Amino acid sequence: MDDDGVVTVQSSMERNVDARNEKGAAQAVLEAIYGREFIRKFPGCLSLEALQRRGNSVTALVGCGKRINEGSAKEFRKQLGVYADSHNQSGLPQAWPLVRLCRISHNWEVLRGGAVLVDLPGVRDANAARGRVAESYLKQCGAVWVAAEVTRAVDNASAKDLLGSTFRRGPARQMLMDGQYSNISFVSEIVLNLGACEICERSGTSPEDFAALDDAIRGLQGDQEGLEGELTRLARQVRVFDHRV
Repeated sequence: MDDDGVVTVQSSMERNVDARNEKGAAQAVLEAIYGREFIRKFPGCLSLEALQRRGNSVTALVGCGKRINEGSAKEFRKQLGVYADSHNQSGLPQAWPLVRLCRISHNWEVLRGGAVLVDLPGVRDANAARGRVAESYLKQCGAVWVAAEVTRAVDNASAKDLLGSTFRRGPARQMLMDGQYSNISFVSEIVLNLGACEICERSGTSPEDFAALDDAIRGLQGDQEGLEGELTRLARQVRVFDHRV
């Protein structure tokens, strides 16, 4: 945005914006809120006044709060998904919430000593809000693990780039001043992405059998969802009857 309140946008409907840089991430947010067609119909620029005059179901959520309380994880996910999931409806207005904090508690053995694991986005995230959340929590961390795919972490140059100048100037410098520089660890990881063809070749399964098994699994999962929904409904009825008694 320039001093006159004009936002420069990519107007081509065929191309997707690159959300890995600040400009692309900003336009992706605008398109998620106001819709791709509205944002890209302006030839190269968009005024702040035009955005302020544009209201929809998403902008109506600003400043509001909604409490979701469900005993079923699936039902909770379903209600939350209305706001957090785009449902593959690209081009339509979508709520793009920032999940500031999500706590998961359980009696895991690895956390028995009181350790708390925090999954943070990178401090160089193109989404400035996510970057600020990461920097805020890093100040409270007693140890930091920088995780990266093993193919990118095989040489020192890649590892240095992954740490990032922003991380070294900010959180890392503070940890050095606090005498906690040794608490930074670099963790390499790998996730194998196997396609259906590769799985069939390695297991000796025919593509037809694989497709039939996949359909059967999806069918059973659908049946399970229906039964769990019925179970939830009956449990609510039982609670109502107990209350009346």
